[in-house]
Amino acid sequence: MDEFWKGILRQQFGAAIDMLENAMRVCPEDIWCDRTKKPEWVPNDIVGFWYLAYHTLFFLDFYLSESIEDFGPPAPFNRDEFGPGGLLPDKPYSKDVLLGYLDHCRRKCENAIDSMTGEKARQPDRIRPAQNLTVALGKMLRIDPILPALTPASTDPASANGQYRIPVDNPFQAAGQVKEVFAYGFRNPYRFSFDRSNGQLIVADVGQNTVEEIDRVTLGGNYGWAIKEGDFLFNRTT
Repeated sequence: MDEFWKGILRQQFGAAIDMLENAMRVCPEDIWCDRTKKPEWVPNDIVGFWYLAYHTLFFLDFYLSESIEDFGPPAPFNRDEFGPGGLLPDKPYSKDVLLGYLDHCRRKCENAIDSMTGEKARQPDRIRPAQNLTVALGKMLRIDPILPALTPASTDPASANGQYRIPVDNPFQAAGQVKEVFAYGFRNPYRFSFDRSNGQLIVADVGQNTVEEIDRVTLGGNYGWAIKEGDFLFNRTT
């Protein structure tokens, strides 16, 4: 890749990382761990701005990796953030710890740009999470959102965070697989609904280059991305 374009990438990524660092440094300590700033779906009272910073850094680190298998965040972090169950660290990460993670991500970003070739730059979705059943990305998930404490007679197991149940007939139950997955192989399933006449799940999935999909989704189905775009083999080099 031409050095001119690498310079533009350094500027853009560098500015975004700088903005996050500035926000982290000026965040008041009372807001850093303020439970009123947590996402509404998280019951854990330790969540505050620190979690927003951590989540951002985790996925920046991930998408700068060569593959899911090669990705491993530095200690004390782990891969639990991939799970759909909302598992949180045992305690908030301090500013110093997360600023260290930010420095790690900055160096990784700089190294990725330095080693970038024209061929690699043209490869979309090179990590291909949609075909990997150990992460929730690129999937349709099925859960019972009712609090398990309110459904004690159910035979469906509770999620790891205890906030919902996972249907026992979900198709992917092997060790390491995300048990919430109903179907996989989606690029960007941005909207879905159910056919009132037969209950069929219908999903709109945004394509990469030439095909937009409307999929009738079945239990355990694989909808192709990033091997196929629609009915066509996806050319990952263009």
